Amino acid sequence: AMENYIGLRSKRVLLPEPLGLSEATLFIEKERGTIIYIQTFPHYIPEYLEQVTIEDYEDYILSPGLVDINTSINDSEEWETYGTASKAAVSGGVTLMVEKPLIANPLGKSIHEIKDKMHKAQHNIWTDFGFMAALTNDNYAKAQNLYSESGALGLSCYFNQPSYNLEEISTENFDAFIELMEKEEVEVPVFI
Repeated sequence: AMENYIGLRSKRVLLPEPLGLSEATLFIEKERGTIIYIQTFPHYIPEYLEQVTIEDYEDYILSPGLVDINTSINDSEEWETYGTASKAAVSGGVTLMVEKPLIANPLGKSIHEIKDKMHKAQHNIWTDFGFMAALTNDNYAKAQNLYSESGALGLSCYFNQPSYNLEEISTENFDAFIELMEKEEVEVPVFI
């Protein structure tokens, strides 16, 4: 059924090299949000897509969404919330934000803090959003639970004090964390 698809056309669609910025129509399956066919001009459109409604964006650039994996939000401040930060990001083309515990408030050193952050962000975001939990000297021994039970995308740590409110992890404690993960045969994404 044609209503399951939409076409987006522009004179400036960012395509893989060697095409680069080219005139094209992107045919998207609505349910999955997946590009199923790219028509570069003057090529034909497959018969099953001939009746699809095409929105023409003329000279606007159509490009994949950007990913910001280094976001810190102080949601407790009245001047910055998950809503204001993600709205500003999406206006610049960012469609996925991942918050790292650097100057974020709260940092995300516990299951409760991560779940609280997710709850605050849930109805106030304009982008896809995820959180990294903080791996610190205080929580390294229980970090596997922090990752698996909080819903965090992974753990983030620093070997030097990165900010006024987040301490570094010692190399000894980091090594102990790695040994524990190897012993338990658990894979946990860690951003250093």
